[in-house]
Amino acid sequence: MTATTKSLDDYLSFSYPYELFPEEEGMFFAEHPDLPGCLAQGDTADEAVAHLDEARKAWIGFRFEMGLPIPECRLRRLSGARRLPGTGR
Repeated sequence: MTATTKSLDDYLSFSYPYELFPEEEGMFFAEHPDLPGCLAQGDTADEAVAHLDEARKAWIGFRFEMGLPIPECRLRRLSGARRLPGTGR
């Protein structure tokens, strides 16, 4: 069986699920649970998610360049899942 090699563009095309949390100071914190240490914050939920997208690109690019493993996304081309504490969602 032959191992498939993914390109950087393949990894960048994945839409990794994310979690979004409101912070006490009125800001928002976002993270990709499948990408350890890939997180961001912003003044609004949309800003936090936009910053997280940039962080995801940098995280994947660095690991790809260094030859480190990159988890494959189980979901492809789907919007991120938002989970807000206390909402049951």
